[in-house]
Parts: sequence; structure tokens; C-alpha cells
Amino acid sequence: EQLNDLFNTLQRTGGKKKTGLSSSTLRKVHFILFSALEKAVEDEILSKNPLHKLEIPKAVKAKIKPLNADEIKLIFSDSKSDPLFVGVALAISTGIRRGELLALTWDDVNLNEGFISINKQLIPFKGGTAITSLKTERSNRVVGVPQKIIDILKQEKAKQESSEREYNENKVICQENGKHYHPRNFQKRFDKFLDELGIEKRRVHDMRHTFATHLLSNGGYVNEIQNALGHTDAKTTLSVYGHILPGRQKELANKMNKILPK
Repeated sequence: EQLNDLFNTLQRTGGKKKTGLSSSTLRKVHFILFSALEKAVEDEILSKNPLHKLEIPKAVKAKIKPLNADEIKLIFSDSKSDPLFVGVALAISTGIRRGELLALTWDDVNLNEGFISINKQLIPFKGGTAITSLKTERSNRVVGVPQKIIDILKQEKAKQESSEREYNENKVICQENGKHYHPRNFQKRFDKFLDELGIEKRRVHDMRHTFATHLLSNGGYVNEIQNALGHTDAKTTLSVYGHILPGRQKELANKMNKILPK
């Protein structure tokens, strides 16, 4: 009963903000306690593990909220003068993760061939930030960049090289003084960016969903999008974006219908 009360409290008011822990965090807490209690049973300190009968809420996936076509048009027509525009445009057009975007240097960008090399990430660390390798080998990838975005990047590079800035970290996406963004501050700045355009609040990660959703809807192949996103396998891609495919299947059926004889 005490353990039930503990997990109920954590679910309702746990965490620094006292707003409750997510189901995935509760499951991590459960795993740690369960392992400790199993050891106690093994050492005959306890006769049984009381967590065997405790049910933990299943992890709930965050709902994806990609931008629609009109919102993308609005960003590209009304926010080009905003310092954040380059980062947002690059995220929408390549599906790059927030940490990967903020770690990207000009050495990772091939403006002549039109691609970026994604090989590291910037993460929150001990009150600051750190550059680390990516989680899986598949996450290290080369992604093509649309020519429209290459042109924007060329302008940004020229602008950075011609301005005097306090910091020179060679970051593609950085603050106006040249210093890198903390991921949390980049999200806050992104919130303001969307608000000024009258667009509903999104996570930066939803730009990744925007990339995948619109490509799938417009005929992109799952394996190509999987590679661009750095997913380990197509199963991961399908688990997130599989709901888009039925419409594609209908399009294929209509094409086949035109091919069949009358």
C-alpha cells in the first residue's frame, strides 16, 4: 500500500515543477526499485517483492504535431528576417534533431554538393552544454539539402563571416553574438518565433515530424526517409508515420485503376 501511495504521489506531483512524472519516468523508477527489491529477496531480506503486483501506466508517446502546408508557407514568406529562420528552415527541410542542429558546424556543410554531415549533438550537461557523439551508428548520416535552403545557408555564412562577433564557434545555428544556443533556450526562442507568426505552439522536434510527414504524403519512400532521419530500421519510421501510408495506398490503387483495361 505504501508503494502504491508513493507511485500515485509521483504521478500527481512528482518532479521539480510538481506537475507529476511522465509514465516513462515512472517506469524507470519502478525498474530501479524492482531490481533493488529483487536483490533483497535473493538475499533473503524480504520474502517476496511487493512490486510484482504494482501496475505502472504504459508509456504514452507524445502526439506529433507537424506544420501544415500553409504554416510552412507563412514561415518562408514572413520570417526570413528573423535570426531563427535559418535554423527553422533547415530543420523543416532535413528532419535534423534539435541537438544535431545546434551542434552543426560549417565544416559539416557542403554548400557545393548540397548536403550536410550529421555526426554529433549538443546536449544539456551540468548546467551548461556538451558536444557528444550520436546514440547509434545509424544516426551518423549524410542528408541532402534542397537548393533553396543551400542558397539561404550561403547567405547566412557570408553574413557571419562579415560580422564582428564576440564568439567564433563556427556553428551554423547560433545566437547573434556567435555563441551556441542551449537546447532549452532554443525551444523558448522557437516558441516566440511561432507566436509572432500566429502559429500554434510546437516543439522543435515537430519540425522533424514536418519533414517526414510531408515527404511521405508526397511520394517519398519509407527507406529513404528512414535514412534521412537516422532511424535504426524502417520499423521505427513506420511506427511513427505509418498512419500517413493508407492515403498513399489509395493513390497507388487509383493509378493501377487507370492502367487496367476497361
